[in-house]
Amino acid sequence: MPKKPDYQTPLSAICLHASGFKTINLPVGPNKSMVEVRVPRLPLWDSDAGIFARCSAARTKQWCDENGAKMMSYNEANALNMSPETLKVQYIAVRETEEERKEREKEGGKNPLRNMGSMDWMKRFDAEFKKRVLEKGWDIDDMEKYNEMPVVSFACGKAWLNEVNYKMKGGAVNFGFWDVVAKKYVQNMGFQHGGGDASDGGASGHFDYSQWCGAIIL
Repeated sequence: MPKKPDYQTPLSAICLHASGFKTINLPVGPNKSMVEVRVPRLPLWDSDAGIFARCSAARTKQWCDENGAKMMSYNEANALNMSPETLKVQYIAVRETEEERKEREKEGGKNPLRNMGSMDWMKRFDAEFKKRVLEKGWDIDDMEKYNEMPVVSFACGKAWLNEVNYKMKGGAVNFGFWDVVAKKYVQNMGFQHGGGDASDGGASGHFDYSQWCGAIIL
């Protein structure tokens, strides 16, 4: 089993990234009506740790409720990822290092993903994300270009969705990991993950290095 995540972004530290938001057209709601919505150019930010925010669905929803935003449904998030206005980036899967493998085997661990909730893996994911966006012509640290930057697809990682059609605690599922070459998602939606917080014992408070807050309507 993966180790319990060693870091979750505090609610007080979740904020909109400095790149801000962009207004685009998306099919919203059960009727899929095309409307103008504001979506973050980049996933929500962790102002304490200086990384993109990582938190459970419950904490993501709480931030949205307190800031006049909402988590997207599956249809909305899929439309955002497929939109021609969205910059697509290949999914990012962090792998354990040789040193981590040796430590895991020394301790008798069998799962190579046991560090998936570690701060180190989160930082490695963010660094790779920054590199891949730069390869597509955008420097996420270049504040002078933020007004020109497109919305970068959340689906190189995974985002929490408020999907009430599934009978899960909190009505939330995780969704993403887009293969830009095969043009398909490499993982099914995370039906096994509920939307609770770590305070409920952790089983329904899942989050990890790839689980960020990108499918948001402001």
